[in-house]
Amino acid sequence: MSNEQIVVTPKQDLHAAVANAPKNAELILAPGKYVLNRPLVVDKTIVMRSQTGKADDVTIGRNNATVLVVTDGAPTFHGILFFAPATSDDAPVNTNEHDFIEYKSAVAVRDKGNATFIGCKGASKQKSAFSARGKKARITLEKCWIPYACAGGLFVDGLGEGVVKESLIQNCGWACVDVEEKGSKLSVFNSRLERGGHGAIVAHNKGFVYVENCKVDVGVTFGAVVYGKSQLEAKGTSFYTDVPNENPIVVDKRYGVSLEDGTAKLVDCFMAKLVLGVFMSDPEGKIELKRVKTQPGLLTPLVYISENPSSVKISDCSFGEPPLDMQTFMSALYRMGYRPAE
Repeated sequence: MSNEQIVVTPKQDLHAAVANAPKNAELILAPGKYVLNRPLVVDKTIVMRSQTGKADDVTIGRNNATVLVVTDGAPTFHGILFFAPATSDDAPVNTNEHDFIEYKSAVAVRDKGNATFIGCKGASKQKSAFSARGKKARITLEKCWIPYACAGGLFVDGLGEGVVKESLIQNCGWACVDVEEKGSKLSVFNSRLERGGHGAIVAHNKGFVYVENCKVDVGVTFGAVVYGKSQLEAKGTSFYTDVPNENPIVVDKRYGVSLEDGTAKLVDCFMAKLVLGVFMSDPEGKIELKRVKTQPGLLTPLVYISENPSSVKISDCSFGEPPLDMQTFMSALYRMGYRPAE
């Protein structure tokens, strides 16, 4: 078992350093920018860390393409910024001969890869920041910051698994976290998910998301969007927005949870400063609320399809306003002066 420490500088070939490093070696990256012309492939258990411990001091980047691919082993990365900038606003996806995977994210965990990122940052100007795809693919983000991603902060599909701890993911074009496909799952603990273009949390096509002790900033869209027979479980989590609402009769935005034909269970959660707490728009959807509190001033904590009220379970909740079915809700809106856009 090797515990060899290898210092690498930006002037050296990072590909060669990784390829030649023995298993369990520690690569210490000196401050600077490591600019790649092909994805950095890690297929063994090693440690790669910033020499200073600060992600702002070490950047591994590649224009408009995947930066890092983990295909095997259980590598750990500490204090590194992984960045895939676009060469221009309309730059085409990089499909040169160096790529062996489609550009889905700046960091891609695939095949049998089991990667852990601690104190790292990630961003992509064209795709997601991090992703895990594959039956045995697993990714863990701990104390990480994803300040911007054109698509998702973290995308999990293909039966992959993701874990997020004590991290901040914000201002992503599609979603802070996005899970797709039956068997794909993501667990988020003690983290902040802030402002996704579609929703802070998106689960679709039978994906599963578990969120515990988190703060979800809805922004001007949705806190969580659940559809395609997907599942969401949230415990001890707050859904809110700090963005001022200039029009109090905006009914297609600022929902805590938007539920279609999926299933959602909220336990010990809190909702504030939203138009709606939960909106269930499909008769096949199912929602369970247990010890959920909503701040007075929400138009309603819950709107559901009246044709299937048995799919709504409420126990020990404290609502600032009463739940409404769809017909009563729309009637209330019209009395307030709302009219649908033409």
